[in-house]
Amino acid sequence: MLAALFIGVGWCVLAYYSQVSAAKQAPAPAAGVREDMDPLPAAASVSGVNPILQNPELPSGCEVTALTMLLNYRGFSVSKEVLASDYLPYDNDIYYVNGTRYAANPWRTFVGEPHTQRFGCYAPVVVKTANRFLAEQGSGLQAVDLTGAGIEACYEKVARGEPVLVWATIGLADPESLTQYGWIDKESGKWFHWVTGEHCYVLTGYTPATVSVCDPLEGEMVYNRALFEQRYEALYCQAVSIEPGAGSSGDKLAGAPAAP
Repeated sequence: MLAALFIGVGWCVLAYYSQVSAAKQAPAPAAGVREDMDPLPAAASVSGVNPILQNPELPSGCEVTALTMLLNYRGFSVSKEVLASDYLPYDNDIYYVNGTRYAANPWRTFVGEPHTQRFGCYAPVVVKTANRFLAEQGSGLQAVDLTGAGIEACYEKVARGEPVLVWATIGLADPESLTQYGWIDKESGKWFHWVTGEHCYVLTGYTPATVSVCDPLEGEMVYNRALFEQRYEALYCQAVSIEPGAGSSGDKLAGAPAAP
């Protein structure tokens, strides 16, 4: 188990830094693998995560919709529309020069805007969005970027009763058919490869053969675990959790009053 864990984590970190090296665009991923080395339970699930659908209001807003599920689970009554409009940083300035598309970098901001058919964002942007909201509420909770820590770290969170926001592809479709899809990063001037079908889920359970998720497009779904892990790796092993910050208790609702 430990050998497999470290191999998996090594692959995630390699994939993550390959992306960062190519674009010089993201902060360091979460350090560490698992907080303890106790055997991971063979199966676990989190109850009480209410599925929220992104459509019709946010056709490109899977990330902020999944974040809304996490925050609602933690006791906040905030809506996906409020998070999208008031807290999510985005850059809708997408343009073409001689047929070449130029756009922002999804490691830094949402590319496009979630109310239209645009693109999306990656884990650091979701963390920034969540922590803006949590700070405004005076909460003791914080969003944590688990990117690079590996899927076992996500399963560990679930086993402890914490749902996790993870990146994969829509319907776990193969993203490799359009590997040249992307644009020039306006800030760096370098080519940015956008993984086709990028999508966010809230991971709520796993067994040896399956994973359970809340899908912003489909609701509660069960997928093949091995395929899910492949798509998770294709999206650079990105994940985000909402956790008690330093000095707060571990209770589910610690520091989390309902939003007005």
